[in-house]
Amino acid sequence: MRPETYVASALLITLVACASSPEVTAGPSSPGVTGTEFEARPAADGVEFTNHGSATVYYRAHDPTSLALSDRIPCLGPAHCPHVPAQSRVTVPFEEAIVGYRSDTERATVYWWRFVAQPDGSLSPDEVRTLELVFQAP
Repeated sequence: MRPETYVASALLITLVACASSPEVTAGPSSPGVTGTEFEARPAADGVEFTNHGSATVYYRAHDPTSLALSDRIPCLGPAHCPHVPAQSRVTVPFEEAIVGYRSDTERATVYWWRFVAQPDGSLSPDEVRTLELVFQAP
């Protein structure tokens, strides 16, 4: 194993250990991940995100090999964050939906959250939740 693989693996393990528990973890035979409020599943033309909740969900998805090289922290404000409106479904092309996507990507970690109003009127992310998306890339 190359030294950078060790570093990436150690960082990934640390990030996963510090993140909240996944709502549902998909196994290799699962077509996607279904949560009670938010779903992510592969579609023919990209990743299909479904928000069953009553508030907009913001998300960021990463190929696990890119986690060490990218920012897992959610956007600081909703203006520039990828999102799914309440009670909606969107399909995003793989290259746009997953940071670090490659033609051989088979797994992605999806971080999702909502923004909540603070007493001073500002918005901040609530708890960052994770989903594991397992798929066979096209």
